[in-house]
Amino acid sequence: MSAPGKNYSTERVTIVAVIDFGAASCSHLDPCYPGRCVGSSTTNMTDTSMTTVPSIITNTDSSMNGTNITEPDNCHCSDGFGGETCLLFSANFTPMIEQSNATFTSRKATTQELIFEYKIDATDKTGIDITWTNNPQFNLLQCNIIATFDADELFGYMPNIPDYIRNTSYGIVDAHFEIKHTKIYLNGSTYVANSNNLTCMEPTNDNPVEDLKCFKETINDFSLSSGDVYSLRFIVISGGYRVLINTDYGNVTDTHYYIGPMSQNVIEFRFDYDVPIHCSKNKTTGDTACNVDLAMTLNKDITQDTITGTWSGWIDTLSGVLRYVFEVWKMEFSIDENGLLEPKIKSEDNPKPLYITEIMADNISVPMYEPSGPGVYSVILEINDRANNSEYVRRIAIYDKTSKIDTSSREQLFVSSALTATDYIWQILYSKDNITQIKVNWTGHFFNEIHEKGHFLAKVLKYEARLSDPENPHRHEYKRILPEFDDNEGARTKSAIPNVHAIVKFEIIHEKITRQKPEPSESNWRIVSPLQEHDTIDIAPHTIDDGYAVQVWVKAFDIMNHTKVDTTVVRFDQSPPDLYQPDITFNIEMLTSRLTITSKDAHSGLKSLSMKFVLNSTGEVKTPIEDILVPLQKQSECLVNVDPDCYCIQDECFNQKFEIDFDNCKLTIPVDTIEYETYSLHITTVNRAMLTTSIVKEIGSVTQFTGIQQYSSPFNISIVKTTDRTITIQWKLLPTCYDRVRNVVVVKSDNTTKEFKVDKDATEFTIPDLQASSSHDIKMYSDYGNVSSYIQSLATPLASAAFTADKPFEFPQYGFYAIGGGFVFILVVVVLVLVALGRMGKLNKVKRRMTKRMSQLRNTWYDLRRMDHTPPKSRNNRAISTVFDRDVRFHGDVQFEGEQHWYIRRNKLSLEEEIARGKFAIIFRAKLYTNKNLEESVVAKTVHEDCTDIQRTEMKAKINFYATKVGHHVNVLEFKGSCEDDARGDIMVLEYCDNGTLKQYLDSVRECFTAEISDKLARLAYGICLGMDYLASKEIVHRKLAARNILLNKLFEPKIAGFGPSHEEIGQNVNNIHENIPVKWVAPECVTSSDKATELSDAWSYGVVLWEIFSLGETPYPSMMSSEVFQYLKAGNRMNRPEYCEVVFHNIMKKCWKYDPNQRSGFSRIKEQLRPLFHEGEGDDIYMTS
Repeated sequence: MSAPGKNYSTERVTIVAVIDFGAASCSHLDPCYPGRCVGSSTTNMTDTSMTTVPSIITNTDSSMNGTNITEPDNCHCSDGFGGETCLLFSANFTPMIEQSNATFTSRKATTQELIFEYKIDATDKTGIDITWTNNPQFNLLQCNIIATFDADELFGYMPNIPDYIRNTSYGIVDAHFEIKHTKIYLNGSTYVANSNNLTCMEPTNDNPVEDLKCFKETINDFSLSSGDVYSLRFIVISGGYRVLINTDYGNVTDTHYYIGPMSQNVIEFRFDYDVPIHCSKNKTTGDTACNVDLAMTLNKDITQDTITGTWSGWIDTLSGVLRYVFEVWKMEFSIDENGLLEPKIKSEDNPKPLYITEIMADNISVPMYEPSGPGVYSVILEINDRANNSEYVRRIAIYDKTSKIDTSSREQLFVSSALTATDYIWQILYSKDNITQIKVNWTGHFFNEIHEKGHFLAKVLKYEARLSDPENPHRHEYKRILPEFDDNEGARTKSAIPNVHAIVKFEIIHEKITRQKPEPSESNWRIVSPLQEHDTIDIAPHTIDDGYAVQVWVKAFDIMNHTKVDTTVVRFDQSPPDLYQPDITFNIEMLTSRLTITSKDAHSGLKSLSMKFVLNSTGEVKTPIEDILVPLQKQSECLVNVDPDCYCIQDECFNQKFEIDFDNCKLTIPVDTIEYETYSLHITTVNRAMLTTSIVKEIGSVTQFTGIQQYSSPFNISIVKTTDRTITIQWKLLPTCYDRVRNVVVVKSDNTTKEFKVDKDATEFTIPDLQASSSHDIKMYSDYGNVSSYIQSLATPLASAAFTADKPFEFPQYGFYAIGGGFVFILVVVVLVLVALGRMGKLNKVKRRMTKRMSQLRNTWYDLRRMDHTPPKSRNNRAISTVFDRDVRFHGDVQFEGEQHWYIRRNKLSLEEEIARGKFAIIFRAKLYTNKNLEESVVAKTVHEDCTDIQRTEMKAKINFYATKVGHHVNVLEFKGSCEDDARGDIMVLEYCDNGTLKQYLDSVRECFTAEISDKLARLAYGICLGMDYLASKEIVHRKLAARNILLNKLFEPKIAGFGPSHEEIGQNVNNIHENIPVKWVAPECVTSSDKATELSDAWSYGVVLWEIFSLGETPYPSMMSSEVFQYLKAGNRMNRPEYCEVVFHNIMKKCWKYDPNQRSGFSRIKEQLRPLFHEGEGDDIYMTS
């Protein structure tokens, strides 16, 4: 509710005046208020209500329409009032508009539900408040104004109301809205399409108000188009009135109205539905110099630097360009649409640009952005006018400062016109007199992985329109890019860039060479067109001959202009190799013969040779050896030694003479056909151009090869021991190519003949049940074939008859009765004594002493019998004691005085279960009880119950060896001690390893290899080296080092086992020893006998163990038989690096496998090479250094 205007009632004033001329002229007929009336003569006026008299207005009030107000002589108006009777307000009395706004609204016609509204507030705005909009649909205009007029504050001092005025009132007397809709003709001139006034009803001249609130609206479907202007004027006018009365009669004579100034705010709604245009599309400008590329230009669209954009030529004739928005997006590849595009808007995700910045049109700066990584980037420029209309431009850029061109190791650059079997190196199809074509192929060889996987060169899909304004139907999916403003120019456009694996260009060049070169001599590269991964080179006539070579270089370019060059060489040869008659040297060793082949190729060199023996009668092929590769020789060795059998082709050197040792046994045939069978030798050599030459050599009779012409029998039969009932013999066996089933010992005594069947590999046998003091003829033969069908060899006799010893002295029969009675008496006494000792608690001590004394007596008895029945040559040379001291023990050939620290009492060892049984020994898992009654799992090793004295001696020697020589090391199987058992003899006690052998562990991890296992394998290899270095420092040679002889404890620490004293240390005659030698593990010098073994031969075996470790337990030389290994090694061949082997370990293998032992590394040297790879943790743990 508006407050009423200020009313002033009549106040009576007593005036005492002295008038010099006439009476006062102010009355209801000639009013003057607010002001004072002045007569023509001096007038003394007394106003009891006034202390001061306001001055007379004499100035010109510029607020009153610029008119000079002349006051009558008798009316002087108060400040701020003017006119003849003071009815005009000055400009100081202007109403105050506190709020003025207008709202364009769209509502549904039926429900009046608000669709959208657009409100403009002109409060405190000076001049015309212009607002641009592109909203096209309004049906309601609402206007609102709040204004005040505070008369007391504005007027200040007011004179008392004279008596001819009943009352006055001041305030706002008029408020209204002037609305004008202006449109534009096609020629650009304007016209008023509609105008309207909305008047506030409350304030009038008769009802001035101090506080005004007015709200008006007009309902109409506004018809709007670009360029339309809605002008709204908010007008408020001040004023008031005064009521005049006739003082004589008291009646109202008239009402006068004050005229006040006007306050106004002006709002203009301007409508613009047109997007900004570029000068290239503005046909009216006629600017032929304006190109669409100027809409936005990137500094470089293939760049390693920042992405920078510039633009020009954008105009908007109505509202004008307000700002530019610069956005950068990283594009994604759509598999479904096969192209690049900006991230799509999803219901759960509204993607944001990587970079966005706003540049105002009146202060343009150059935006710059450097991406964080390589990719294809979309740069979008929004041109936005003041009415919020936008046009968009898109440019595409590739940013990359990290990628490079790589070459594939699987897909090679090669000459496809060359032979596949030569790895595309040798071409045999060429012409000396015509053009020769070289076809080069590099499919898949060159690639830029980042560009290829990121689809950097794929087509860019059409920009998907997006963004809608729900309050403005004119802005539905308004963010779209017109085809003319999409990227059609530059190096990276929206079109796909032709490429092969992200390579955009290839160049090729070739040159005839004598040696391969790093780069061509000339620079006349030729572009491969069209873009493809192959090319054909034409070689001019008379430039190619056997042995000639052409080198080809191919250069690849990516979109960043990175390059990568690779090269290949093709060589030419049409002539086969030379092959000469071979030589055969029969039987260079017992069962080995040697073939010498001489072959040469002066143009391409030899690649391989093959050979086979053919049985002429049947055509059966024997010992075919296919594709023996011919190794290259070092040029320095070939020249320095001036070897006539060595020749060089450019930088590659070859031998022309080859020696091949072959096993005679591979040529075996039935013995009954030997006399008439012959062999022929077929040899083929292949040069590196895969051209071949073959030759056949007739060898002749099979009997030239030893080992196959007869069935051999045992030889060097000798007697090693005799008793009155037995004779022990030893013999040797010749190598044979046939399957020996068994050996047979034939003994003829008097008129009886006995045959004893002996194991096929045995070299010793004791003939039982012979008559004492008698002569015996002994001979031996071997059976060949199988147990059901066999052939007997010719028997070999003993050089002279064998004699059994004399029968020992025998007691008379009554002597045995006497001894038996005495024994019963002693037994009764012993029982009584034992009962007494048991009651006294001393039985256990006596038992231990008796057990020890019985062991001493038994050992001495064995030794005395051996002295009595062994010939002087065969007697063991250890010291024999005939005085049975109570604390003497014998181990091997050394006697120890007193009980040793490693001796274990029998009652401290409990055999739990048998875990292995060998040819001479049984191994038990056992419990060892310490002095504190703590138990420990150990291994107990004993000989068989029916073992020979020699085997018992070997066991004693091993115990002696471990106790006195081996000592302790963390990587050597620990010797716990030994004890004696009445039935089993000496028992050797060793450390128990929970995790079995290294070979078993390697087999178990073969299918589940991990990085952790890789580290564990390296630590195992190092631990074995440490253990072997320790043994070498003790001058102990292992001889049988292999993964099967390495044990693993519960911590997976390697423990070296399987070694012992040498044959000499045991006291055995080396010549009488038959050994099973593990050929695939031992050094070449130990193939025939382990007695040649040294630390350096153990180093060879260590290299094989390394191979076992890193091949995860594979058998060495997996495709070869043991009989083939020696010749393979002798030819200079070695095993390849296993799959899981680091280079450092492979280098050590190669040093261990030097054929000359003096060139191998010892274990101390190997340890120093491995030490930097490892560091020690807490305790004894070893870790591989990263």
